[in-house]
Amino acid sequence: MTRLDATAPEAPAEVARETGFFQCVHALRRTLATTPAGWLLMVWICWDQVPHSQIFIWLTVFAITWLINLWVLQVVIGAGPRTGRHAWVVLGVASLDGLAWGMAVWLLMGYDAILDPWLAAVLCGVGAVNAPVYITYIRAYRVQIASIWAVAVVASVFHAERSHVLVNIVGLSVFYALIVFYMQSIAQRVLEGIRLQVANATLAEQLRVALHLVEHDAATDMLTGQANRRALDLLLKQQMELASRGVRTFVCGQLTPPLTSRVQM
Repeated sequence: MTRLDATAPEAPAEVARETGFFQCVHALRRTLATTPAGWLLMVWICWDQVPHSQIFIWLTVFAITWLINLWVLQVVIGAGPRTGRHAWVVLGVASLDGLAWGMAVWLLMGYDAILDPWLAAVLCGVGAVNAPVYITYIRAYRVQIASIWAVAVVASVFHAERSHVLVNIVGLSVFYALIVFYMQSIAQRVLEGIRLQVANATLAEQLRVALHLVEHDAATDMLTGQANRRALDLLLKQQMELASRGVRTFVCGQLTPPLTSRVQM
């Protein structure tokens, strides 16, 4: 879904920004609906190495934030997403989602040196999967990634005695820095494409209006404002075309000769 409106009074850049925000909100709502699949993957990886109490705490925290985010996004969609009214709301959703994923580092890492790289790889995948979701509103993506990274860094303090945890967090940090850097330029190109689409739609609408005005002026008498001979010719042509296709009957005959002429014949 898009919010392209060729007749909108805003500049194309403003319309493109609003369109991108609108698309981001709907994409984020769809992506959050599939988030429990990520939970199952994390639980499956951690089940035999991490205390079950830690897993359940993480699932509880994530489930609460997930339900809150779904409800908030549904309210925003119902009201019609607008940057001016809902930007901070969407940023809050991105932040909560990032904090919930980041809690995996705090609660699930540090129990097995082989498990931790797998968890870091899943968190890298979370960043990669969410990149297209936020591509038209990259500010929210930066917030989500920063939230995951901030919790991971804080968690590294509590796991300072386990060097393998720190190594994984460093690797996670490098990956996030690179993906945010490259996604920034891609997001700019995507928004520029939307802006050009909006500008083309606006020009097409202006051209349509101009052509309609020209056609009206060509078929109207400038003095009286009534239809002229050209309009009559066009009307007759249209009626004859309809008659030839059997859509409408059309009578076109010649003058009947005088009665005296018929008698002489």
